[in-house]
Amino acid sequence: MKANHIILGHSSHVNGVKFSKDGSKLYSFGFSGELKVWNSSDWSHLQDLEGHSKSVNGLLELDKSLASGALDGNLNMYDKASGQLLKTYDDHKKGINGLKVSDDGKFILTYGAKRMAVLRNAEGEILNELKADARHQTVKVISPDNSYVLIAGVGNKVRKFSLPDFELVNELEIGQVAINRIVETDQNTWILDYSGEVFQLNTSSWELKKQHKLNRKGVMGMCYAPGRKELAITADKAVVILDADNLEEKQILSSEAKGNYGLSWSPDEKILALASADKRIRIWEL
Repeated sequence: MKANHIILGHSSHVNGVKFSKDGSKLYSFGFSGELKVWNSSDWSHLQDLEGHSKSVNGLLELDKSLASGALDGNLNMYDKASGQLLKTYDDHKKGINGLKVSDDGKFILTYGAKRMAVLRNAEGEILNELKADARHQTVKVISPDNSYVLIAGVGNKVRKFSLPDFELVNELEIGQVAINRIVETDQNTWILDYSGEVFQLNTSSWELKKQHKLNRKGVMGMCYAPGRKELAITADKAVVILDADNLEEKQILSSEAKGNYGLSWSPDEKILALASADKRIRIWEL
């Protein structure tokens, strides 16, 4: 199935996309510090958020603000209504690889090459940090109850650290090459390995329930639609939709781009947006 809409406007790779909580906007971010806002009713361009000079690798929506992190090392806070830059934190000297927010909005986590996890409150104050002890290890998910984080990356090890004290709780060896994405609910944890292997585990026991081999290259991103009970996974020139319960392939969405990265479901789970290396954002109405 081809995309229903294609959004043009980025000058280089688009790293990620994220729908606003009310579904009225789509945020996109990528190379050269680009951070853009689109109207999700007609996909028209609304605004550029200024303040980054290098690749933007993540964006969060808080109650009244937006937070973005980039390879320039800056965590930027914007007023959500106006897009005005409110404050910049520049304590990641080696760059920010991404950021997460807890479901209750109390914690913001940034991560990079030298600082594996920096924990902040919603006001931006640093509460704790975890220095890197291995290369290419990043925060993959904050637990649904906000009591721990899962950290993984190159290799086959997933580590659980408690919040807010960052004490090592448990380790799991799984996968073959590198853990790209982890999605977690109260009952299930899905782990995506760069080899194309998808693992479904019991969240509390870490018992392996199912696994599935995609047999595709360039497997990078994964997001979950709880109402649909579907996983969307990126690969070269495609997005694969899996049934989240049995990991069976339900649908293939075609993309001309070899590199496909971030994904976002709209709040009503009727629209899927994809960020790609060919400067395009693809939109599917599902």
